[in-house]
Amino acid sequence: MASRARVAPVDPPTLPRMELMAAELSVLLGLSILQAQVFRWVDSLISYYWIRTDTTKLLTFIANRVK
Repeated sequence: MASRARVAPVDPPTLPRMELMAAELSVLLGLSILQAQVFRWVDSLISYYWIRTDTTKLLTFIANRVK
């Protein structure tokens, strides 16, 4: 079992963008763990739909994190 956390900056981006960055951090952590099964949960529907959307339709900041 592993976890990571980050502190929000003083002038934070919007909440959906921060949740997307958290989902990206989850993927990076999952890639660093070499186990057979890794499960990830996202409680933000906005981040979920961004992840499921074609990256050409998204803003640059969002598309780079979804990739």
